[in-house]
Amino acid sequence: MRGPPGAPPAPVKPKVVVPKPSCKMKAMTWTKLPARMTRGSVWENITMSQDDVRMLAGQQEKIEELFGTAKKTVVAKPKEEKKKKGPQIVTLLDSKRSNNVSIMLAGFRISFRDIRLAVLAMDQEILDEETIDKFLPNLPTGEEVAQCKAYDGAPELLGKAERFFLELGQVPRLGPRLRSVKFKVVFESKAHAISDNVGNLKGACADVTTSPRFKKLLSVVLTLGNFLNGGTFRGNAGAVKVGFLAELKDTKSSPKYTMVHFLHEYLVEHGDELKLDLTEEQTALIAADPVTKEAKEAQRSALVAHFDDDLAKLSAAAKLDTNQLEADIKILDRGVTDVEKEVEACKKIAAAAAEKVEKMSVIASVAGAGKGGEEKAADGEKNGDADEEKEHPVVDNFVEVMTEFATHARDTVKEHQKEMLEAAEEAKKLIKFFGENPSNAKVEDVLQTLNAFYVDYITAVTDLSKAKKAAAEKQMKMEKAAARRNAKPIGGDLAAAAAASRGGLRRAGGGGGRGGGRGGGRGRGRGRGRGRGRARAEREVADDAE
Repeated sequence: MRGPPGAPPAPVKPKVVVPKPSCKMKAMTWTKLPARMTRGSVWENITMSQDDVRMLAGQQEKIEELFGTAKKTVVAKPKEEKKKKGPQIVTLLDSKRSNNVSIMLAGFRISFRDIRLAVLAMDQEILDEETIDKFLPNLPTGEEVAQCKAYDGAPELLGKAERFFLELGQVPRLGPRLRSVKFKVVFESKAHAISDNVGNLKGACADVTTSPRFKKLLSVVLTLGNFLNGGTFRGNAGAVKVGFLAELKDTKSSPKYTMVHFLHEYLVEHGDELKLDLTEEQTALIAADPVTKEAKEAQRSALVAHFDDDLAKLSAAAKLDTNQLEADIKILDRGVTDVEKEVEACKKIAAAAAEKVEKMSVIASVAGAGKGGEEKAADGEKNGDADEEKEHPVVDNFVEVMTEFATHARDTVKEHQKEMLEAAEEAKKLIKFFGENPSNAKVEDVLQTLNAFYVDYITAVTDLSKAKKAAAEKQMKMEKAAARRNAKPIGGDLAAAAAASRGGLRRAGGGGGRGGGRGGGRGRGRGRGRGRGRARAEREVADDAE
């Protein structure tokens, strides 16, 4: 090897072979220098020798133990006998699909066969809404069932998901069937909710349009509004848009006293003048016994200040969306239609199955006549659960149960549709009641406005009640303070003290001389002290009065 130009060639070092390690070692990171660059460096005079190699050989095992990437085992362990592997589980499905189904099945403590029987028997103790929701995304497709049925090995070697698919694959129209069962499970709660909502809508609209107290209230509010707006373009109004009711609270006398507060006080103050006529029945109740609950309610019904009693359904109705309510009824209607179609489809399958069973029984009876007892016994051992189901046939209750349910559900939906039409008519009446056009105005807006006013009125009544209670408590405290002031015998005590002081002075004066002078001095001191005491007492009285 040649060095730099003009430099003598690098000396040739004796070649020493370093042994290779017996295992892969951790690398020592460095960069090799070419021989031509070692002249004049420390490396020029460093040479590996055979002695270095021998010393390395003596430490080779230790170095390999310390720095080998796969450390060698110094002490040989006795060979363990290889455990015989059990039968390998056979998985036919996609690994992700199989894993998802297995996770779902981990929550069930009944066999796959019992699940299948529960589906056929329409057992709703097992097939509740939560269970069906778990099943639906994990049901086998036709292709997956065919794939599992094509397996001709031992069934017990199949994976959990595959065995589940094989078992449930025996149920005809499994997916549509379970969706129909779920609809049946949730139907009553959904139908009940719709019935309540339609009832609230219909009732709230009718309550407003038929309430005499509310009509009287509108007359009072219109009068008050025309007075406030007198002399302006808003004055002398004969009718106004209903939206103004929700804005009454914005007309304020002070931050905590609005037109709504005044309205309630006005209605109470003029209660007798605004009182509505009672029916003959209500009059008779009050005359018979005015303190009964019914009589008190009759008396209250005549007072316009309690018009809010007629608007109790507004809170629930104001939250409704009539479009959504109609959509909910349509969803129930479609669900019932789907159930009716599924019942018809399962009827056809059941009829075809019955015909097939009849044909097979005829064939089996002919073939069985020439079959020996031993062969029959062998067949019985192979069939297992199949023989048990032959002895105790599993009845598919879907058609019977769902036919009865579909009839009931159809009647319920028809009733809801009728009630919704009636509610829609009441909604139109409410809109027209306030002079609005049903084609432009939305009943939701009217109900929300009325409910806002209803809430404002209830809040004002509560505010005034609290203020009245606080004023009564303050008045009671003032009366108690006045009573305490009147009960203190301040003047009598001072007069008695003065008399005693004068008597003491007289007795002290009888002693004469210096003693009399001292006695007189003490008397004067006590007199001044009592004078100051009287002044304090008078200040306490003044404080109590404040």
